[in-house]
Amino acid sequence: MEEQETTAGMLATVGRMLAKLVRSSALERGDEKLALGQLTETATAALGVERASVWRFSEDRSRLDCLDLYERPIGIHSCGQISSVQAAPAYFKALDSERAIAASDALADPRTSEFAETYLIPQRIGATLDAPIWVSGRLVGVICHEHVGEARVWQPWEELVAGAFADCASMILATSERVRQAQALAEYGSKLEQLVDERTKRLRAERKLLETVFATAPYGMAFFDREGRYVRINDWLVRLNGVSAEATIGKRPSEVIRDPGGARACEQMIASVLATGKPSEPFEMSSDHVVPHPTFLVSAYPIADDEDVACVGCFVVEITAQRVSESERAQLLERERAAREEAEAANRAKDEFLAMLGHELRNPLSPIQTALYLMERLEDVAFDERAVIARQVNHLSRLVDDVLDVARITRGKIELRVDPVELSEAVAKGIELASPALERRGHFLEVDVPDIGLEVHGDCDRLAQVISNLLNNAAKFTPKGGRIQIRGSRVAGHAVLTVRDNGAGIPKELLPKLFDAFVQGERQLDRSQGGLGLGLAIVRGIVAAHGGEVTAASEGNGTGAEFTIRIPLLVENPSAVQPDDGDYSVPLRGGRRRILVVDDNVDAAHMLARALEQFGHETTTAFDGPTAVALATEFRPQLALLDLGLPVMDGFELASRLKELPGLGAIKLVAVTGYGRPGDLERTKQAGFAEHMVKPIEVFKLENVLETLFEPQEQSA
Repeated sequence: MEEQETTAGMLATVGRMLAKLVRSSALERGDEKLALGQLTETATAALGVERASVWRFSEDRSRLDCLDLYERPIGIHSCGQISSVQAAPAYFKALDSERAIAASDALADPRTSEFAETYLIPQRIGATLDAPIWVSGRLVGVICHEHVGEARVWQPWEELVAGAFADCASMILATSERVRQAQALAEYGSKLEQLVDERTKRLRAERKLLETVFATAPYGMAFFDREGRYVRINDWLVRLNGVSAEATIGKRPSEVIRDPGGARACEQMIASVLATGKPSEPFEMSSDHVVPHPTFLVSAYPIADDEDVACVGCFVVEITAQRVSESERAQLLERERAAREEAEAANRAKDEFLAMLGHELRNPLSPIQTALYLMERLEDVAFDERAVIARQVNHLSRLVDDVLDVARITRGKIELRVDPVELSEAVAKGIELASPALERRGHFLEVDVPDIGLEVHGDCDRLAQVISNLLNNAAKFTPKGGRIQIRGSRVAGHAVLTVRDNGAGIPKELLPKLFDAFVQGERQLDRSQGGLGLGLAIVRGIVAAHGGEVTAASEGNGTGAEFTIRIPLLVENPSAVQPDDGDYSVPLRGGRRRILVVDDNVDAAHMLARALEQFGHETTTAFDGPTAVALATEFRPQLALLDLGLPVMDGFELASRLKELPGLGAIKLVAVTGYGRPGDLERTKQAGFAEHMVKPIEVFKLENVLETLFEPQEQSA
């Protein structure tokens, strides 16, 4: 009887504790952490245990996560511990099937002994009383009551209390979940309301924008229903039609547009769009009731409602200015054509006049020259006067020759007697022709043109005339005692001649028109330099007739000038110049090599090539891969210096392409690049490069590399 009274008293005490928990404000607020803390503290006090904890299954039910652990002796709460389901199968099976797991001897009980080594012994737990937590018929967790010390026999009323605490935990978890869901729903509703509000504002703004565009657009806009009647029209089109918007709505174009033809075309266009569902082809129409008569471009497009055409939109754009502009442009083109024909006719007349003038001037020159010859055979009379006449006759003869040459070149009637000719021969003749001018002004002439190797298909006398004209030009515009250079070389299948002086230079504004007839630089008042400004025009005409080109360069006044002539080299019989075995390792003369320099930095390529030429090598340059391949086919280089970072085709691909060219299988490749890491060196080696040189290049080191590359072959030879 006494035991029953004790049990009843304990249950009453526990009941009051549970009632207090149920009325807790933490539970009402859904404050899960605070409510569970109050629950574990109450459980330890009610059952007289040292530890109480609440655990919840993870979403995948592979583990239990501790939500709250209360240790009564030290008064501390903790959380975050985990317990693997796989590590304790017997315990979790019992948890799913029993109202409570009352393990009086936790170390021996088969349901809890699985935790002995990892949990019970380290925490000195002797007995456990665990109750499953169910929510809406689903096992969601467990509440654990742990006795620290020896084994403890659990009383039936204690098991009932454990179950009551489990029900309380269930209520806490369910309530917090409902609160979380309510908060999430409220938050979602708030965001949705905000989104709707923002979308509404944006739609209103867009509608206002469209309304503004529709009302103020600088072109006509209208919409028609399926019956082809106006449903909307903007102010621009109202002004054009001369009918108010109110009077327009509900009517057809034929009832509004004054021009019957235009109205009929509009109605046909609208009917076509309604029938096909496709935009119309634009058409032009004019408004006869407005002066001057404007021109409009009209087009229509369908506005679909699901799969059907709901209405038709129409645009009307005024193109009067465009049509007027086109008409004016046509008139201007016609006037330009007429002016061009008139100018061409005048130019032809000028050329014919010059030709006639030249021939007419030569007629009196011939007897004058004959008379001078006869006078020279007489006694020494009027010697000075004869010398004056001779000089002026020669000067006049040169002027007449220039006039005749320009006339022939302009009319395309210049005649060439072409044969294979070495440029050195033409240069020698040209120097001979220009010698009087050079000697008269005391100039020093430096000539560097190889005797052979610059053979072209040309007229030797005409090429000599080109050289003479350039030398005379240099002599004329270089102060007395000046320096004039003429050099020759082979570059990319062309013979290249340069004539450079240290004279007056050429103004930059004169360079583009320097080779036009009668163009001259600024002259002194006494015109001591003489000439008609025809010499360079003749040079360009003769060089062009040889399939070449001539260019001029100068940095401006007082810096001298350089003229460059490029003429295609004579194409030889391939069998005479290409060895059958493709071996190009034999030098041209002594240690001289044919070297291809490829770099997209133009200055770097030119400087390296010039340095190699100082060592006696023959070079050609390219600034990208495709050009290098084209040059190599003709130049037949023995060695190529390749920049790796080339545009279009990088240095590695170019190296492969060069080795694939007929006869270039033995070409030596040297990488000249800014990349110098070990990986870069290994990559160039694998790609077949014989050397890898990192910029900037020291020219003497490069020459040593070239000697090393070709030394074994020369020794074996």
